[in-house]
Amino acid sequence: MFDTKYKKILLAVVILLVVIAVGTLIYFIVDFNKVSNNNGEAADAVREAEGGVVKKKNKTNEVEGETATLNLQSQDIYSDQNGDSQGMRMYKGFPMAGTLKIPKINVELPILADSSAKALEVSVTLQPLSAGLNKVGNTTISGHNYKDGSFLSNAKNLSLNDKIYITDYDGNTVEYIIYNIYVTERNDSDYFLRDTDGRREVTLTTCTDDTNITQNINVIWAKENI
Repeated sequence: MFDTKYKKILLAVVILLVVIAVGTLIYFIVDFNKVSNNNGEAADAVREAEGGVVKKKNKTNEVEGETATLNLQSQDIYSDQNGDSQGMRMYKGFPMAGTLKIPKINVELPILADSSAKALEVSVTLQPLSAGLNKVGNTTISGHNYKDGSFLSNAKNLSLNDKIYITDYDGNTVEYIIYNIYVTERNDSDYFLRDTDGRREVTLTTCTDDTNITQNINVIWAKENI
């Protein structure tokens, strides 16, 4: 009788382990498919944007030669969106400022002109106080760090001299080369208005891990590769 009871308990444990294993496998398959679909959508949006550039309406705001105190490029896009959105290129309901490519970590993402929390859940975003994509000065682009490896999650694998490619809303592509990587506190914002000595530069930022516990962020500086 003891043997029969033991066998029943053992069978129940085995069944439970099988259910857990199957459930875990299904979770990872669904998660993988979701990430693959999102990456595919982002890559399609990047190729579409680069293959058929939609010009903005004529605007007079320019920030060449100085660091802007406001994101003029983003403001231009919002003006078009809030008024006549004809000709605007959108991605999942948000206006696109341009595209980001980082071959080293297989990143191909739309850069959204909206820096809100909702936009950050969709793609990388152009941050306020930026000079504007491919403009003289510093332009900051931020993205989440997720367990699934999406967005800027693999930024930790970047090294000095790796290449970053930015295509702006007018279809101009500039190659940037990484020259500084460091970790700083979340409330540090000194890099937003840093002096680039008349160069076009990009700053990438993302959390150091995929939790909300950390107060640190990875900061990557890249300058135009002339």
